[in-house]
Amino acid sequence: MQRRITFAILIISLLTTIVGGLMNTLKFSFALIPLTGIIIYVAHVRRQTISEKLYKRRIKNLQQGQSGASSANLSEVVNHATQKEHWIPLSERELSGVVILPKGSAENRGAWQPNEVPVPTYVNAPKAVTPRRTIDLTTPGQWSDEQERLAREALAAATPSRDQVFDQDLAEEAVEKLNTSRAANE
Repeated sequence: MQRRITFAILIISLLTTIVGGLMNTLKFSFALIPLTGIIIYVAHVRRQTISEKLYKRRIKNLQQGQSGASSANLSEVVNHATQKEHWIPLSERELSGVVILPKGSAENRGAWQPNEVPVPTYVNAPKAVTPRRTIDLTTPGQWSDEQERLAREALAAATPSRDQVFDQDLAEEAVEKLNTSRAANE
């Protein structure tokens, strides 16, 4: 019953994603998710049924072949092998592949030694000094006027002369490009 319920849930999810794809609310590629689930589930159920058939066949053969007392341990034969954990705790592992050397023995053999790495420059370098700017606030507009004057001088120095640019449109484009490429708040 549980297998039927699980299979029905997977089929319903596949159908809803297909309907969602038809209604353009979901991509059709989303239907691959429940389809993959169905394929994995069918493979798992098939594997389970095959192992159950083998288990029943083993018990049937034991019952038919048991005419008298036998020396076989029936508990080992009847209890089918469950999946064992593949991970072995570190305390139970064999340490045959690991060789622990005593301290200092690597130096005697001339083994690899790490090179000295110099300390980065930012560790020993002096702290950078930030320049102090003094802005005279007693005369309003002096600093901003000076900044505008410096910007105009830089723009005049950067613009090509009329001898360099023969086309007036190119000169205007160059001036406009310089105006737009200025840094913010300048």
